[in-house]
Amino acid sequence: MILRDWISIITILVLVSLSAFFSAAEIGILSLGKYRRRQMAEGGSRAGKILHALMERPGRMLTAILVIITAANYTAETIASDWSIERLHADFNWSLSLSLTLAVVSVTLLVLVWAEVTPILYAAANPERVAGWAAVPVRAATVLLAIPARLITGLAHLIVGRRQQEPFVTEEEIKTIVTMETERGVLEEEEKEMIHSIFAFGDRVVREVMVPRIDIVGVQRNDTAETALKIAAERGFTRLPVYHASLDHVVGLLHIRDLVPAVQSGQLQTGVWRLMRQPYFVPETKKVAELLKEFRLRRQSLAVVLDEYGGTAGLVALEDLLEEIVGEIYDEYDVEHAAVQQVAPDTYVVDGRMSVHDAEELLATKLPEGDFDTLAGLLYDQVGRVPAKGDGISHENLTFTVEQLAGHRISQVRIKVGPKPADEEEPEGDARV
Repeated sequence: MILRDWISIITILVLVSLSAFFSAAEIGILSLGKYRRRQMAEGGSRAGKILHALMERPGRMLTAILVIITAANYTAETIASDWSIERLHADFNWSLSLSLTLAVVSVTLLVLVWAEVTPILYAAANPERVAGWAAVPVRAATVLLAIPARLITGLAHLIVGRRQQEPFVTEEEIKTIVTMETERGVLEEEEKEMIHSIFAFGDRVVREVMVPRIDIVGVQRNDTAETALKIAAERGFTRLPVYHASLDHVVGLLHIRDLVPAVQSGQLQTGVWRLMRQPYFVPETKKVAELLKEFRLRRQSLAVVLDEYGGTAGLVALEDLLEEIVGEIYDEYDVEHAAVQQVAPDTYVVDGRMSVHDAEELLATKLPEGDFDTLAGLLYDQVGRVPAKGDGISHENLTFTVEQLAGHRISQVRIKVGPKPADEEEPEGDARV
């Protein structure tokens, strides 16, 4: 190889490396997040101040970066094409099309691996480090290319219009801020969980938080105030649905306060239909955030949940909605039962009504999806029949076993966490009966 060959190869490598640097810089700066950039700037970091200034007008910075990347890649391809024509075609008598094809394919692969995939993956995994050492070169490039960057940005605005201002921070950035402040000790772990619960709250539907039909305790329309008072005292409830014939025909709601006049007047044989209030019905697919607003506007605290066929699916109270944010609420009449019992370092016993969402957070994994909301529903779905005690399923490194039944209802589930396989995963929902 002659000196000119080495010059061509070295020039191509330098241009591709330049492209790689700015590809990494772009991803690193954009992945850093507004809060972290501001934190770096307020902490006195020179790089942080530069990054904060650059992101005041991100369009110009990104245009300058793209100009450099595009120019470097095309120049490298041009040099490779010229070299292939001069050396492979002229000196070695290769066909022109084969020489050019080899040059283009070689440079394309080099750019793809060295200037695109590798720097992007590295920058995405180390955004703060990359943004730190890229700040000064990117600022220099933005200043040097200010005029062409403005012209290109202006032309783009004419074609696609100006983008509306984005929110100062996104949901994910707020979660990151909360996590960082918790690690610094500014926020308590409970406060962090509550803030995260607020974001999850807006995505949940009534079906996920309601008391299911099987757990509903009510009174019939023709029952007396005495009967209702006895049931309320035995079960510790302050509100009871009133139904006609079956729970699919709820005709009213009875509050313990509604029984006070009958008790005071000694008229305990009064029918509950005379004392009940009008029921408030909601579909099981209603968003819990919407229901909370409706409760406030209507001054309601209890609703009957209907399924898609109009039958009673469950009951939802204001307390159920608030528990999604602040956790379980116990009053003086509640007997507290731990929803999660860790009976061994790798074993939990949980309530069968635990939602799949909560189980995923507990186990830090993704569980199979289906037409169910609870772990009991997951077991029914995967086993494919009414499970017996000891039946279970396996999912990845987890084993779910029916620990306790109440009739046909799965009341407790045992979860055993095994070691994660290094290279292979078991099929989702592999039934074990």
